[in-house]
Amino acid sequence: MCLQYPDRMRDTPGTRPPGFDPSQDILLDPRRLRGLAHPLRLRLRGELVEHGPATATQLAHRVGVSSGVTSYHLRQLAAHGFVVEDPDQGQGRERYWRAPHRATYLDGSLIATEHEASAAYLRAVARMHAERVIRFADTVDAPQGPGSGWSDGFDLSDYILTLAPEQATDLARRLHEVCRSFREVPAAGPQARHVVVQFQVMALPPPADAP
Repeated sequence: MCLQYPDRMRDTPGTRPPGFDPSQDILLDPRRLRGLAHPLRLRLRGELVEHGPATATQLAHRVGVSSGVTSYHLRQLAAHGFVVEDPDQGQGRERYWRAPHRATYLDGSLIATEHEASAAYLRAVARMHAERVIRFADTVDAPQGPGSGWSDGFDLSDYILTLAPEQATDLARRLHEVCRSFREVPAAGPQARHVVVQFQVMALPPPADAP
């Protein structure tokens, strides 16, 4: 999970964002931001967060690249603390990796000081979100799709709203609060599954032919 928090979304500017748990989350600093700002690294970390420990070979099969490529990027992720080896998994020379944190938080102030890395990171996050939606849509009518009981358990909607910056901030804050409230609700019933919640709050650019 990748989250962006501008200072105005915090209880007090300069403090950690609401819901941040240092034992489970990472607040990106410039070095870590540059280390994560790569589409494949975000995808690999996302696979480990969503599905648990895996080897470089298993991850390579999932993302469609060679195991050598995944091994290289896993080492880069490990150097920045985004993944760690899992000695409790595997046998012999098999090396399993896991993600020790549930979420990464991008401090909005870094966008002003780390232009290129922030832009690369946000583009990679946007690409990952878009690809996840496409993969989901591709499974809706497939045997491995959402399954019985989930016909109403998904939503692909959008709203075009007219908001001032402060209203957009408030909207994003409320959406985060709702999502955080479900973290504490225990899953009930045999049909419970991991559910990813994606939302974007962003100002639309004017049309290209605007005066």
